Amino acid sequence: MATLKELKIRRKSVTSTKKVTSSMKMIAASRLRRSQDNMMKARPYSNRLREVVSSLLDADTDNNHPFLKEFDSEKNLYIVVTSDRGLCGGFNSNIIKKFFKVFDRKKDDFIAVGNKVIQKVLKEGLEPVNVYRDAFQKFDYSLANSLGTEINNLYSTGKYKSIILLYNSFVNAVSQEVLLDQILPVQKMEVEEGESVYQDFIVEPSHKTILNGLFPKYINTLIWRGLLESFASENAARMNAMESATDNAEQMINDLTLLINKARQAAITNEIAEIVGGSAAIQN
Repeated sequence: MATLKELKIRRKSVTSTKKVTSSMKMIAASRLRRSQDNMMKARPYSNRLREVVSSLLDADTDNNHPFLKEFDSEKNLYIVVTSDRGLCGGFNSNIIKKFFKVFDRKKDDFIAVGNKVIQKVLKEGLEPVNVYRDAFQKFDYSLANSLGTEINNLYSTGKYKSIILLYNSFVNAVSQEVLLDQILPVQKMEVEEGESVYQDFIVEPSHKTILNGLFPKYINTLIWRGLLESFASENAARMNAMESATDNAEQMINDLTLLINKARQAAITNEIAEIVGGSAAIQN
C-alpha cells in the first residue's frame, strides 16, 4: 500500500492535471461557439448553391462539362480531413478507421489534410498525393481554395473515377458523424420520387456558360463546408473529452483524499496504540 506521503504527491499531481483539463475544456468551448457559428452560416449558402446547380443541370441536359463526366477509371481519390492536434476523444480514430475501410491500397489515391492523418498514413507506409500540414492553425478559405484548385486539375486528367471528401459532420455538441461526400463528378441533389429541384430561372447568357462559371465556386464551397464541419466537430469532441477528463480527475481526487484520510487515521491509531502499550509496560 502507498504511504501517506506518496498519496499526497499523487493527489497534488491529479489536481494539477484537473486544472489543465478544465482550462482546455473552456478554451474548446469558446472555439466551438465561434466555429459553430461559422459552420451554421455556411450551411444555407452551400445547400442553396447545390439547389441552383441541380436546377440548372435539370434544365440543360446537353452540358458536357468535364466535372459532369464519369471517366472510365477504377481509381478514387479521397480527401481525408482530421485535426492537427489530439486530445479530442475518438474524433481522429473514427475518420482513420473509416478511411482504411473504404480505401483500396492497390488502386486508390488520397490527399491528407491535418497532422493526425498524415502521421498515421506515413506510419502505415502509404504515399499520399499531397499533404496539408498544420491545416487548421491558420484556418481560412484559402485552404478550401487550394484544395479545390488541386482536385479540379487532378480530375481533369481523367485519372480518377470520383473524388470523395471524408470528414466528421457536426450533428450537435456531443455527436459527430463520419461522412463520405462525393465532390466530383458533380451530382444532382437527391429528392423524393416525383419531385424535382428544377426552378424556372431566367438564365443569361446560357445555362452552359453559367454552369461553367459556377462549378469551380461550387467545388470550393463544398470543400469549405466540409472543413468548417470538421473544425466545429473537432472542438466539440475536444470539449467533451476534456470534460470527461476533468470529471475523472475529480473522482480520483476524492478517492485519493479518502485513502489519505484512512492512512492518517491508521497512523494516529498506531501512535495511540504505541503510547498505551508503552504506558502499560512502564506500569508493569
